[in-house]
Amino acid sequence: MAHISYPEPCVIVELCETTAVPSGLFYQMQMKTPSQQADVARVIHEAVTAKEPRLRYLVGDDAERLVAGRQRLTDEEYVATGRLMPDTEYLDLMRQQYGFQW
Repeated sequence: MAHISYPEPCVIVELCETTAVPSGLFYQMQMKTPSQQADVARVIHEAVTAKEPRLRYLVGDDAERLVAGRQRLTDEEYVATGRLMPDTEYLDLMRQQYGFQW
């Protein structure tokens, strides 16, 4: 039986310079503090060599903030973070819900 693990960086430095970058304010702001390639490589190595692999591996402060923030939210609050809103409201929400300080 195959096992799939998912390293979860939000944005990786330099890699995005040669690949398509998703549009949107979240990704623009994340590019200010991207995960480093060496960190991603280290976590991938950890995932593929683990005797008991996990489903998800977090890479970088941004991924840790998103997962921790999601755990504090109700389903309704989480879904509401994806609604259309002005940029200033979105940035405020990301500060309040997830602790991002862009």
